[in-house]
Amino acid sequence: GAAIGVATGLSYLDLVTINLLYQCHEHTPHYWNFDGFHPTTNVAGTTVVEKHGTGNSIELVRGQRKNALHIDGSYYLNLGNFPNRCIHDPSRCNNGLSVMFWFKLISEPLQSRTILSSISGTIDGSSAALDEGFAVNYLGGYFDFIVAYSGTLYRTYSEHSVPLDTWHHVAMVWDKYASYNEITGYLDGQTPENHFSINENRATTAAIQNTVFLNRAENGPDLSTNFEIDDLIIYEKPVTSYDVQDIKDNGPYHDKPIDEGSAGEIDSVIPQLVGSATIPWV
Repeated sequence: GAAIGVATGLSYLDLVTINLLYQCHEHTPHYWNFDGFHPTTNVAGTTVVEKHGTGNSIELVRGQRKNALHIDGSYYLNLGNFPNRCIHDPSRCNNGLSVMFWFKLISEPLQSRTILSSISGTIDGSSAALDEGFAVNYLGGYFDFIVAYSGTLYRTYSEHSVPLDTWHHVAMVWDKYASYNEITGYLDGQTPENHFSINENRATTAAIQNTVFLNRAENGPDLSTNFEIDDLIIYEKPVTSYDVQDIKDNGPYHDKPIDEGSAGEIDSVIPQLVGSATIPWV
């Protein structure tokens, strides 16, 4: 997609359109903005999502970069099906994977919580084989960034002591060809000092499920959480520390200014909420 745009002088928005059309997600990320509603009443993004589970509320609220998703309870979202894609299957990643999002913790969980996952199965407390994939867990001031791939569970524990009710930018970058397939975690664009990696032998199977879940793992338990999430993006490549900082400061591709081809439509069409809005799920 990028080569086409450079050769023909297309605008930035044309590049994004081409990349999405041909699924060039090394150049344009998978993206869930949680800003508004899809015409079928599901949350907008590059993929329509589905709601499952129960709880007190799942709604749109005023976010860090316009609007955000608030989950209170054991609700979870199927963020879409991605057969034969790096976003779900690490064996199909040419070089790695990057996950970034804004996160606001409303109440501290008493047990480890899965924020995002494409892994099917129970990671801890079980020796059963796992479907290959990635996951982001949180407990007690630490994010647990995980990639299950080729008989190994690659984990990086990154101290992200986030005060309640404040927005923080979280990122994990998996470099498939770095030493030990290392995962780097970032909080607000920086790698915390207390940041360590562990590689565990663990039986893995080729990714069978195609889904990516928010607030639960595929076939995992339903656990109550209370947090807000905004501007979730996933690149099918390892991005640089500069990219992490740039996306934190300036947002992903949808926030490009008018002179780069976006026409500013994201700002003029979708208003920022003052309070909250109920999602009319079908």
